[in-house]
Amino acid sequence: MPGGDVCTIYPSRMPAAILYKTLEKDRLEKVLKKYCLNGFPYGQKEIEIVIRQLEQQINMVQTTSAGRILDAVAALLGVCYERTYEGEPAIKLESTAISGNPDSCKIPVSLERFNGRLILNTTKILSTALELREKGEKIQNIAHAVQQALGHGLSKIAVQAANDLGINIIGFSGGVAYNHHITRTIKNNVLKENLKFIQHKRIPPGDGGVSLGQAIIALSKMNVQVY
Repeated sequence: MPGGDVCTIYPSRMPAAILYKTLEKDRLEKVLKKYCLNGFPYGQKEIEIVIRQLEQQINMVQTTSAGRILDAVAALLGVCYERTYEGEPAIKLESTAISGNPDSCKIPVSLERFNGRLILNTTKILSTALELREKGEKIQNIAHAVQQALGHGLSKIAVQAANDLGINIIGFSGGVAYNHHITRTIKNNVLKENLKFIQHKRIPPGDGGVSLGQAIIALSKMNVQVY
């Protein structure tokens, strides 16, 4: 995250960071100017500064947030360039994807091993989304395909982990669990493997659920009965 939390406000910084791994500097700059310029308040000069940050690894924060991937796609597709309320880029991306044709385009899922763990290569997902956009594919279809790929990838990792550990229940939580398409995709894949899927009903999956959990832990330490 070049610039840290500013990436959560101006999501165009995320495709800059992710695509920096695969595109040459001049190519990256052209892509950002063409598709994400409105997401940089100071225009081309800011794009140049962000790329310089990436080159020199200055003021960088590492993230594993699925939300930042959704933000990156929202910016790349021109769906949202600035977050004015919590979760806005991801919410608008999901809204865009609703009218997408699921048969129009597919984004392959690539799983890799990193430090002994199975991870989803989201760089390839974003790179493919860029290729589709440059070919003229409708943004609704790309948005749908990205969500589908994330759902398939996350569920494959979860199923593999469950099988390795001898667990037959898989749960889905976090802010990305607000996305109905991704949640539904994961649920369907888990059930196909004859595993049980659990999800939030009464407690929100995002920060609201974290806050409730913190309150319960605090009360338990005070020896207060929790119902």
